[in-house]
Amino acid sequence: MAEQPSFDVTPDDESSEDGRGNRPSGAHTPLAITRQYVKDFSFENPNAPGIYGSFRDEGPELNVSVDIAANALGDNTHEVVLSLAVKATYHDTTAFIIELQYAAQAQTKADLAQENLEHALMVEVPRYVFPFARNIVVNATREGGFPPLLLNPINFGKLHRNRSAK
Repeated sequence: MAEQPSFDVTPDDESSEDGRGNRPSGAHTPLAITRQYVKDFSFENPNAPGIYGSFRDEGPELNVSVDIAANALGDNTHEVVLSLAVKATYHDTTAFIIELQYAAQAQTKADLAQENLEHALMVEVPRYVFPFARNIVVNATREGGFPPLLLNPINFGKLHRNRSAK
């Protein structure tokens, strides 16, 4: 069996670094991703084949939304669901709609502080699984007859801080 990844699950906080981006040796807490999977997926191409001629000279207008949810499964095991929704339009005509829920099961230590647990589940797990979810979006758009859509990387730490501030 492949080695499970472990992560530094302490929140991004400059006070916990030594000035070179390194954390103190005691700050590393293992977080193991034990499984990842597609929980729900939908690709809609409602205006095919007429839409294909519309985007020769310009790209689509994209509306991308991201959401993260974490659910306790028991025994320090959690399910983290990264939800991506993409709607592409050309001149007010829908080209495609993608809805993806990509999930991971994560195992954490029993004594993990609540602040570190929240950071692990809402930042580190999504950061790890995002490239896999992005690959599904790339393949879906290409197989749907469109140029592959490569989503830009997401700063999950900033996303979590912004959502926590609200």
